[in-house]
Amino acid sequence: MEKCFAKTANYAKGDGLLFDEYQKTYNLNSHCYQLSQSLCGAQQDIGCQGAMAAIMNIPTFLEFLNWLLSDTSADNNLICSLLKSLQSVEMIAQM
Repeated sequence: MEKCFAKTANYAKGDGLLFDEYQKTYNLNSHCYQLSQSLCGAQQDIGCQGAMAAIMNIPTFLEFLNWLLSDTSADNNLICSLLKSLQSVEMIAQM
């Protein structure tokens, strides 16, 4: 999720800047919690700390991914798989 939604993600296929513009345009008053990124070391701590931010942001993420898929004419497999994962109750329960 961090690769797709974070502005600072150094990932060519990520949509962090587009997500930021979407938030400023359509969800101006909503709060987006900061996702955590693990650089090295104990990634279990980041998983526990970052899970709450990810869970709190799911409605905003789903809205953005639906908007992104409706706006693009090409079928984007990365966006589709992330959307399906975030809609899955089992995947959310594992967070």
